Amino acid sequence: MTTPRDAFLTTLGKTAVPVNVRTGGFISPTATPVETPGLLSNAKGLLGVDALSAQSTNIDRGRRTSIDITTPSLTTRNLLCLRALLNLAIALGPTLENAWLIILEPLRQADMLMASWTSRNKQSIDQSSAQALNSEVSAAMLAADRLFESTVDFPNEAFLHMLTALCKLLHDREPQATETRAPAPPSGSQRHKRRAASSSSVSFGTEAYEQDYKSPLKRIGSLAHLNLIRLLSYDASESGWDLLINELIAFVCSDEVAPTARQAAANTLSGLVKDAVTSDLTESPEQRNNVQCRAFDALLNEIKGLKKEGDAAQRHHSPTDGDTRIQLDALSALQATVEQAGDTLTAGWNIVLELLLTAFEERDHNVASAGKSSTSSEPIDVDFVSKALGRTAYDTVQLICSDFLSSIPNDCFTTLIDLLFRFCKQTDDLNVSLTVC
Repeated sequence: MTTPRDAFLTTLGKTAVPVNVRTGGFISPTATPVETPGLLSNAKGLLGVDALSAQSTNIDRGRRTSIDITTPSLTTRNLLCLRALLNLAIALGPTLENAWLIILEPLRQADMLMASWTSRNKQSIDQSSAQALNSEVSAAMLAADRLFESTVDFPNEAFLHMLTALCKLLHDREPQATETRAPAPPSGSQRHKRRAASSSSVSFGTEAYEQDYKSPLKRIGSLAHLNLIRLLSYDASESGWDLLINELIAFVCSDEVAPTARQAAANTLSGLVKDAVTSDLTESPEQRNNVQCRAFDALLNEIKGLKKEGDAAQRHHSPTDGDTRIQLDALSALQATVEQAGDTLTAGWNIVLELLLTAFEERDHNVASAGKSSTSSEPIDVDFVSKALGRTAYDTVQLICSDFLSSIPNDCFTTLIDLLFRFCKQTDDLNVSLTVC
């Protein structure tokens, strides 16, 4: 009976986190107390002792309220209810279907509070209480780990339900704290614009806002690592690979998301790609080829998504631009993957070379030069998106030419020569040289 089950789980989830978190009182672990109007804001306040006393009382009351609101903490009761909720999820996992969000939303909120436990709460209570709460925190974290480990035995359909709910925590939240400003009307095109969580209505400052993303991204990375065999052994749509990669890429490429959160999602994606290519979990050559192409395609689609968003916003990339840093990390992950598994790569070399080509951006003289005919056949010059990208791409090219040239298929040599030609045309001093044994 799903209705009473979900009602019970919802009640348990509400009890698993402090009430001021669920009612919107948690602003930030380091939030500044809201200041009340000063005495000088009211000229009449200078005229009477009673007014001064009332003003002082209001200030103290305001300070106490602010402190109470901005410093929520988990209690033993909260943690016991959280453990009960997680243990029920372990038992009911394959049957929860669309109810996973009831489990994962309280876990996300509890993750935020447990992450700040050491820095905030441990100093404010006595040693015996700290030890008791530490024990409950450890037990709750262990239950969460067991929950994600249990997904290995889920059928694909049940796994997709959980993955969908976990990815849902990544979007539909507002990017900034909204203490006094009313939220803007939602736009259908802004898929990843953040809003207050539906079950918590929490208002976050910058630190808590970043932590809000940190928990789902960490859980998604853990879930993908635990289910890597599933993700690589089944069809991409059936195993959840397509869902996972598309959600991460959309998150990375969204301008509505904080740079630190986008970077964290990009790191999760790069780690998944590297694990997929370097793993020995696939048995048949055909399956291994499919996995390698699928993994490199994920990196390529990420970079294409960044460039598409940049063109749409008419942004100029620079070495300090967030998009360029994400692209640099993607090419660094590519280099590490080729270095570790280059001798076992049997497919995907064409995608590898195409990834390296993204370090360049073309400059068309027909467009850039004023007064020239549009039918002119001026050559297209290529420049580095950034010098850091150029160095990373060049190191990978040198690695390929030195150690894995014999592994490259014949139909990829034209692209490789074009890549080398682009490097030869550069005027920037990268302090690199091509030496091939």
